[in-house]
Amino acid sequence: MQRVRTGTLEIEYVDLGPPDGDPVILLHGFPYDIHSFTDVAPLLADAGRRALVPYLRGHGGTVSLDDAGRSGQQAAIGADVVEFMDGLNLDHAVFAGFDWGGRAGCVAAAIWPERCTGLVSVNGYLIQNIAAAATPIAAPGGSARVRGCHPRTERPRLGSGFRLTARQFLATSTVNVTSWMPPLELESTTFVLPADRPFTPGL
Repeated sequence: MQRVRTGTLEIEYVDLGPPDGDPVILLHGFPYDIHSFTDVAPLLADAGRRALVPYLRGHGGTVSLDDAGRSGQQAAIGADVVEFMDGLNLDHAVFAGFDWGGRAGCVAAAIWPERCTGLVSVNGYLIQNIAAAATPIAAPGGSARVRGCHPRTERPRLGSGFRLTARQFLATSTVNVTSWMPPLELESTTFVLPADRPFTPGL
């Protein structure tokens, strides 16, 4: 394990492959760690790439040097990627990550495109529009993003667009099941309730 200091963090990382190889920064997700790339990093190194695998902020041996290093904002984790590169005197690199690491790579690539020679992001979310995040998604048009947990959170209370009857919510679930899973034989009554009673969020 090696360490490098940036303005806000002391980052613990693994460095595999030739020092003059084209760098690839592998960014893990939450709550995972660098072991997510145990099989990938050696393959890159064997191919002549320099594989750099840092612990993201809040993980492993990476520690905050001040209060700014404790932020989990998407701009902060994106800046971490570029500051990590600065600490290693790297002009550019490929960013590859998933989950939280994928978002970090996407943010870094969007704000500092000249530092990014390639981007691989395996993600369910990329850069989030924070201002728009509080606006409920109308169903069924937004059904692809409706999850079973959402009606039990505060988000449905933010607007009428998410206030569904039980029948409407279950109809949305039908769309999700048929969109994301292999073909199934579903009875017409599978997602039907006896009455169109209100589906009460938070219960």
